[in-house]
Amino acid sequence: MKNFMINCIIFLFVFVGAIILGWTVVEEDVMRYLTQTEIVPEEFEANFEYALENAVFDNDSISAIGWMGLVPYIGEEVPPIGEIMVPTVDIRLPILHGATNINMSLGAGTLDPDDRMGEGNFALASHWMPTPGLLFASLYQVEIGDPIILRDANYLYIYEIFEHKTVYPYRGDVLLEIEDKVVVTLVTCTPDMIQRVIIQGELVEQVPIEDFLAGLVELDEDFIGLEEITEILEPAVIEFPFVQVALVILGALFLASLVVFISNTRSRRRKRQAKAEAK
Repeated sequence: MKNFMINCIIFLFVFVGAIILGWTVVEEDVMRYLTQTEIVPEEFEANFEYALENAVFDNDSISAIGWMGLVPYIGEEVPPIGEIMVPTVDIRLPILHGATNINMSLGAGTLDPDDRMGEGNFALASHWMPTPGLLFASLYQVEIGDPIILRDANYLYIYEIFEHKTVYPYRGDVLLEIEDKVVVTLVTCTPDMIQRVIIQGELVEQVPIEDFLAGLVELDEDFIGLEEITEILEPAVIEFPFVQVALVILGALFLASLVVFISNTRSRRRKRQAKAEAK
């Protein structure tokens, strides 16, 4: 009975430890699945009308979070008014009207109630995450000249990045309009949570989605590929990573069983040696 209890403790200790280590392999895919927001372009305009009356702009309530900070928002329903894609760093998120912790945890939130896509300085913010692939975790990796694509129910807004800088939070001037330019400003924290990464792009093309689908619009394929445009027009569906999770669990089971087997083998060997010496 004593050996059985020891084996159980060893098994559980190794199994849990292996699961914790294996989680780092699957956490990005699992959290993206659990926190994904349903995108229904046909509802963008209705969502915007609803958001105009109900959106909250409370910068003081926004706090830095790790992936565990996303857990309270799993299953929350939020009404997207559009989408943002930064194809060079694999960012694709819903645009949510309002500056709140939940909006910046499930997508990119607008920072001013009067901001509109394709006008003035359209500012969006989302959390930096320690896990690559979540929210604006990879935003700092963009380069000058990269494209940013926004969409609403009717238009594609294609911007070209011209500014990439780090500032302190008091620099509210980055959200001001820029003379003779229509821009988008993307904001997230630096990893130390002290400063802010500011990415700005200038509007280079505003394309009616119907005209694009009808083949009436030609885009500069040296700047933005048709693949990226097509992708943002298709529903974003993130599947649960069953295979990866199963492999992590099976790997943990195998490792825990192997450790128990080795431990038992050594224990039996020591007992045989002790009996031999006793004789």
